[in-house]
Amino acid sequence: MLNLFAYIKTMIKVEFTIKYYESYIPYRCRKPRYNEITESVFANLREVTMADVKLAFGIDWADKFNIYLYKGKLYLPYKLHSGIIDSYGDITALDWFVNYSKVYSCYFSKVKDWSNYSYADYSNYETKEDIIKRIKKDLSKLLVIDGVLYESCGYPFYDICTFGFGGNHGGTGMCVSYTYFPKKLDKGWTFSPYKVEDAIARANEVATNRYDTNDVGRFKQSIFCYLPELEKKYSKR
Repeated sequence: MLNLFAYIKTMIKVEFTIKYYESYIPYRCRKPRYNEITESVFANLREVTMADVKLAFGIDWADKFNIYLYKGKLYLPYKLHSGIIDSYGDITALDWFVNYSKVYSCYFSKVKDWSNYSYADYSNYETKEDIIKRIKKDLSKLLVIDGVLYESCGYPFYDICTFGFGGNHGGTGMCVSYTYFPKKLDKGWTFSPYKVEDAIARANEVATNRYDTNDVGRFKQSIFCYLPELEKKYSKR
C-alpha cells in the first residue's frame, strides 16, 4: 500500500510570486480587456537522502565537490551567486531558494510567440497555467539531498583549452566541463574522465607544441569516477 505520509515528507513546498494577464469583457463590450494579476503559488521541491543516490563523480578542479546520480540524472551542489553571499552572508542555497523565491521570483508572463507579437496583445502572453508548468519544469532540475540543494548537470569531461599566443603567454589547460554534455567528444580536445591518461598525454602534447613550457608535466586527474557502468555513456559519444 502506498504510504502517502512518506511521500509528502519527500517534498518541500516553495512559494513563488507570479504575474500574468487575465481577460475580462466589460459590460456592453465585445472585445476582451486584460488585467495584470499578481498572486502566490506553491510548488514542490523533491527531497531525498544519501541512501537514495549514488556517488558518481568527484571533482577537484577550481572547486571541490561531488556529483551524484539519481534516477538517471546527475546532480551537483547548487552554487549561490557571489552577490547573494556578499549581501546575506552565511546562508545556504536551500535557505535562499525556499525563503526568497517569493520575494525575488522572476516568473512573470512571457510572450509565447514573438513571430506574431503585437503591442498590447495580451492574448499572446503566458497564462497562469503556462507559468505553473514552467515553474514545475525548473524545479524538476533541482533536488534536495539530506538538506542540501543540488541542481542537474551534464556528464563531466576533460576539455583541452589554449590561451594566448603560446610561449607561456596565456598557457595550456586541461579544464573540466560539466554544465553540458556534448553530443560528440571531439577527438584530440575533449576526453572521457575514464580516459584520463589520454587526456593528460594530449594536454602535454599541446603545451609542448605551443612552447607552453610552464604547463608541461603539471596536468593531473581532476575527475574521479566511482561508477564504472557510466563509462558506456561516453563510449556512445
